[in-house]
Amino acid sequence: MEDVRIQVSGRRINWRAGIGFAILMVAIVIALVFAGTVVGNVSVSEAAIVVDPLGGGKRVVIGPKMFFKLPWEYYVKIYLGIESLSMWTEVT
Repeated sequence: MEDVRIQVSGRRINWRAGIGFAILMVAIVIALVFAGTVVGNVSVSEAAIVVDPLGGGKRVVIGPKMFFKLPWEYYVKIYLGIESLSMWTEVT
């Protein structure tokens, strides 16, 4: 049998580009997780009390609205509906 020589191009893998791509993907995942923690929403006839445990501040957001908050802040939703009963109508 006769030996056949094969010539392979000397193309090398650019490791810096691979590391840069990995860092970019990690940054995108962190940004998506961060975006999920800084947005809140309240519906019609609801309000949210946003509490800052580090600074001790509070603020009220009345809906319907989307709002932004800091990642360490948390909010509690409360219902603002009013129920009324007239003495001249029958309850069904």
